[in-house]
Amino acid sequence: MKKYNDYLPEFLGVVLALLLLNLWYLSSLAIENKVLPANFDYLFKGLTVLIGAFVGAFAAFKLKSKKDDEKKHTKEKMAMNKAIFVCVRQIHAIKILIENCLNIVLI
Repeated sequence: MKKYNDYLPEFLGVVLALLLLNLWYLSSLAIENKVLPANFDYLFKGLTVLIGAFVGAFAAFKLKSKKDDEKKHTKEKMAMNKAIFVCVRQIHAIKILIENCLNIVLI
């Protein structure tokens, strides 16, 4: 993993260059309407709406999943605390029984 982190600046530079080239290309097409048909404009708007809806639904799903996991974790934590409390009570009861048995034997 470390060897890939060494190349991260170069990778980000290439991605940024491609994004800037794409921005320059699309901005020139937006200025000259004769190059880009109106159908592509509808297509881009439709894709934008679909991608926005997908990202929103995905974010809502992740948020709900995270909240459910937190509830489950809290419930499991409470159950573990209760189990520890019961175990400590049982150990204490056994300790008292052993002390009473030793007292009876020694008397």
